[in-house]
Amino acid sequence: MHLPMNNPWTHYRNMEYRGAPSTYDYEETTPNFMHLHVFLICLFLLPILYCTRKPPPRHTLILLGIILLQSILFSALLRWQPCHSRLLVPVFMLTALFTASILASYRLKRTVALLLVVPFIIFGFYVVITNRMRPLWIRDEQKQRLFTEGAFARQFMGADRKKFEEYRAVREGMSPVQNLDLGLLFNNNVLIYNLLRDTYDSSIHPTFLLLDKDSNIIKKPGYQPGCIISNQFNRPSIYLDGRTFTNATPQNKSIWLYKAMPLAEGQ
Repeated sequence: MHLPMNNPWTHYRNMEYRGAPSTYDYEETTPNFMHLHVFLICLFLLPILYCTRKPPPRHTLILLGIILLQSILFSALLRWQPCHSRLLVPVFMLTALFTASILASYRLKRTVALLLVVPFIIFGFYVVITNRMRPLWIRDEQKQRLFTEGAFARQFMGADRKKFEEYRAVREGMSPVQNLDLGLLFNNNVLIYNLLRDTYDSSIHPTFLLLDKDSNIIKKPGYQPGCIISNQFNRPSIYLDGRTFTNATPQNKSIWLYKAMPLAEGQ
């Protein structure tokens, strides 16, 4: 496509391109080198099938065509971003079907099949047990505390303890959340889902504020938030649309809750 490796138009938040770190305790960065090599071996075995054995079923070639098309569209249309691995799941699932179809065509003996399957099971079991986000075996004392403090705390298993404390202070300051109009001033949406995940059924109405001109058009006319959450501004107060919002969490370092001051009579 004749684009530079670090083209800001094709990268998430203008970040430089980098490969995934080799960490085995997080589903976002766990490598799948065994799966990749088995898939490549099956690609090599496919033409051999046509030369020496009965050709594989037609759906095998259809799967391979879809995989190639997915890869081309993925590379051409989607911007690079650190969380690309989760977007590659559909490609991975189809490569698994293609690989199984090729191996089935060779009618492998049960012993050989087990030798192929067992390493995958052992590796996957290790990733599940030591997973940083939802581990079956928690080694870190800080994460053990998060795990025992309830559903909201468990959402921060991949974050540091200080960040959890700040988000908890914001959540507690939002109460009550029934019929709450909530304004969001975020330069990115990191952990917004964690913050609000179990509040959407309580008639909360979150809306992004001060967006770009085109996106700001969709803001509901007359929207008057009762609170504002921001990870951009650490100020004693924010003045917005003729109203003053006071910082209710000045001790925080990364996220702040601003609560609307009561309107004076006649306003």
